[in-house]
Amino acid sequence: MKSAILKIPSTTRIYFVWVSLGLFCLSCVLYVFFIQKAVFNTVARSDIEKEMRILNGKVSTLEAEYIAIENSVNLETAAVYGLKEAVPTQYISRRALGTALSFKNEL
Repeated sequence: MKSAILKIPSTTRIYFVWVSLGLFCLSCVLYVFFIQKAVFNTVARSDIEKEMRILNGKVSTLEAEYIAIENSVNLETAAVYGLKEAVPTQYISRRALGTALSFKNEL
């Protein structure tokens, strides 16, 4: 049985080594970049969550103040601010324009 050995020229071997080294360096750079982005996003998320907690507290305080003010309004305080009771509005109605054109006044 004969076996053949594949001979690779030295220029091809050098080219293969440089391509492998370049891909390894590119992989390392991309790894560092993605790790940095993950850390940055984690820190940004924690900052945003902290800000959301502060804003939720402010909203809760404002809601409590609103409810307190809403419960304190009555007819006497409204009169002090110049408000008066509304008079019911009456509207004029008329027959629809299309009643003569429809069957059994469906419009």
